[in-house]
Amino acid sequence: MAEREIYKGIEFIRISKLSTDQRAKIIASFPKDKIIKILRDEVLLSDCIQYHEYQEWASEHYLPIVSTVSIKTLELENEYAT
Repeated sequence: MAEREIYKGIEFIRISKLSTDQRAKIIASFPKDKIIKILRDEVLLSDCIQYHEYQEWASEHYLPIVSTVSIKTLELENEYAT
């Protein structure tokens, strides 16, 4: 999961700070109208997603894939251990 930032009470993550894998998946599957811009210290951050929306996306699109891979890896490790 990405580390959240908070500015003026808005919890968000930046797409550019995600891992390469997550960044590619979120660009492909996240609704474009949910990407927000935040003006912080006269710098426009144009790749922000509200943290709660990122959590929802991750639980539906990213974490199940990671969990499945982890389970398959454990199954293979157990198979070769016996």
